[in-house]
Amino acid sequence: MKIEFLQKLNLTELNVTVAAPEKDAKVDRLLNYLEKFPEDGAQTLLIKDHQKQVLVRVNEQEIRAVEVMGDFLQIYTPQKNYQERERLYKLKEQLSADFVQISKPVIINLNYLDHLDLSFTGTVMAQLKTGETFQVTRTYMKELRRVMADGE
Repeated sequence: MKIEFLQKLNLTELNVTVAAPEKDAKVDRLLNYLEKFPEDGAQTLLIKDHQKQVLVRVNEQEIRAVEVMGDFLQIYTPQKNYQERERLYKLKEQLSADFVQISKPVIINLNYLDHLDLSFTGTVMAQLKTGETFQVTRTYMKELRRVMADGE
């Protein structure tokens, strides 16, 4: 497959042309993929919901947090919380820079972070805009501060 980019200044929207000697199954799959490609640039993830044994397409920007719960990942979204049997580091590799790990078992979406609560004992809690709270451990605090400073 040959892929090329051609800049046309007179276009007002993205225009994709697929050229092939014939329309076969491979071309159909590519066209199907392009039709489902989100125009706003949002990445979608395919999550296997362990509770219902189905594959679900989730927009990554809807994910508020991911937390390890035993053998499963609890994925928090506005519609539903999903449980997936996956390693946290593997899911983290699929996520954008909007996500930061705040402890060994938790990754949060910075777009949902409201504030950090600092206690007298030195405990730091990440408070999300939805009311959920997760502990930030010292190991990950430096990275969280760096990411938050870069975003401002």
